[in-house]
This record gives sequence, structure tokens and C-alpha cells, in this order.
Amino acid sequence: MRQGLQHTFIPSTAPRWKEHRQAVAERHRQRGRNPVNAISAEDTTSDDAQHAPCTDEVLTANTQCSTHWDGLRHVGHTSLNVFYGGVPRAEIHDAAKAHNAHAHTSGVPPQRLHNPNLESPSSPALKLGMQNWATHGISGRGVLLDVWGYLSRKDLDRQRRGHHKVGYRFGPYDPCSTHTITLDDLKETAAAQGVRFRQGDILLIRMGFTTRYYNSKPSERTKWSISNAALHGSGHKFAGIESLHRMAAWLWDQHFAAIASDSPTLESWPPRQGFTSLHEQLLGFFGMPIGEMFDLEALTEHCVKNKRWTFHFVSWPSNLYGGVASPANAAAYF
Repeated sequence: MRQGLQHTFIPSTAPRWKEHRQAVAERHRQRGRNPVNAISAEDTTSDDAQHAPCTDEVLTANTQCSTHWDGLRHVGHTSLNVFYGGVPRAEIHDAAKAHNAHAHTSGVPPQRLHNPNLESPSSPALKLGMQNWATHGISGRGVLLDVWGYLSRKDLDRQRRGHHKVGYRFGPYDPCSTHTITLDDLKETAAAQGVRFRQGDILLIRMGFTTRYYNSKPSERTKWSISNAALHGSGHKFAGIESLHRMAAWLWDQHFAAIASDSPTLESWPPRQGFTSLHEQLLGFFGMPIGEMFDLEALTEHCVKNKRWTFHFVSWPSNLYGGVASPANAAAYF
């Protein structure tokens, strides 16, 4: 099961805070000043005397429970049983077991938390870790394709011309279905927006999931929650781009540096039985970062207002040695 974010606050409490207050107050008195202290220095019984305006926190989460990048250790090619670069599955999983066995070891450099007998910092398995993206970030020309908006306008136009509407009642399709966004849909959207791609672009695709989520009931959100069930084999359904060879070939031919969307899966989910998933092709073959659950609503609004669909995109993945995925920490600048 994918664990959702658990955020725990830890108010600082210790006798030293009381001692600190008393010492500061006494120092001021010695200088003839009247110290301001919300807690009396003579109060030895108050629980507040043990507290101070200082707080720690603990975050516990699956790195895929919210907006994130899928890294090269996330999905490999299942038929070939390898990860990107031909790294055998066993090498990655053996390294993970060794890491877990030493996860709480203190005083050990992160690159040595993996089994030192199996790996060196330059081993293929560690080269696929998220720390490699963190050292330089993911930065470049971002391009937004508002597929949800384009197909919504197209659907509305069909209604105005008297054609029977076929689709979801809040839009052209239900983002929480296996609806497939075709390559033609992407090309039509790009043409309608006047977008021309360049080598190294970072492609962002708005598919409508965030809109659907924000306009849903709490009971529906609980039902969709990735944290309540493992995505694979869970029965979850999400709209996404087609996983056909022509889609993968087009993404490759456009020389995109990365791809992301507001969908929890990017590709139509679940993938078709007997076909190679797009995750396998993009991560396992291309080494292309996949971003999921990006909130593109404010960005779309700005792009529509300014009639501009390109911008400077920056993202700094977490410097997690050997990491599988990472929060995106992304922003767009115009």
C-alpha cells in the first residue's frame, strides 16, 4: 500500500528551556533591566516553563503520494527484467534490501548505506538514483498542452452545432476513467495553441484530473486516494495518453527532456493487457522523467490569460541517494 503523507509536529520541551529563560532573565536583572518574560522565572510548577517557541516536525510519506517525478529506479522493462541502461532487476532490488537493512545506521555516508560489497558509488544501480537529478535539477523550456481545455471547447462546439454530446457531464470525458488521449489529440491541441516544439522541451499535459478532483465530493476523494490502495492491481482507472508505439515514437522524435501531467498515471490506466506500458518505454528505454499529479490549474489560467503556452520550467528533485521518486518542487517563470 502507498502511504499518504503523515505530518507530525513536535513542540520542543525540555528543562533546558526553563533554565535558559531563568539565565537570560537574571542577566538582564544584573544590568538593571526589567526582563520581559511571559513565564515567571520563579514558576517551577507550570508545564509551560518546559516549552519554548521552537518546533520540529517529522514527514513520513511514499514519494509517489502527491506531485512527484518517477525516477529510473521506479519502473524498468518487465519483459526484459531490467531497468534503464540494462541494469538487471536483481541488482536494483538487492541494493534496496541492503539499504533497508542499514537504513537506521548513523555516521555512514549515504552512498555506503547500500551493500558496500556489492556496490560502489559509481555502480550502475546507484547511477539510477534520484540524487543524480538533484545535482543539476530539471530545467528548461516548458510547454503546456491544455488537452482538457481544448477538448472541452471542441465538445461545446459540437453541442452548439446540434450534435449529440458524448462524454462526461463536467467535460469531454471523465478523468477517472480509462479514457485514452490519442496522439492526434495532442497534435490538435498543439496546433490550436500555436505551439512549436523544440529539442529539450519539458512537456506538461493538462488532462483534467485536478479539475475533477477539486470538484468532487470527499467520499470520492477517499475512493481515489492512492494512499488507500496500491495503484497496480487496485482497480483504479485514470484517463491518460495512449501507450501505443506511435505515442512513444512521437515523444522520442520530439526530443522531450521530460514529460508530466496532472494525471496520477500519465498514461491511460490500467494499461492494455499484453502491451508494453508507457512507463516501461519512457523510464526503462528512454530514461525520460515522468511527472504525475502536477497541479496545472493556475498555470493554465495564466497561459490562457496571456495567450502564451511556453515558459521557463524549473524543478529540484530531492537529493535522496538511490531514490526511486521525488516531490517535484517545480515552478514556471514567464
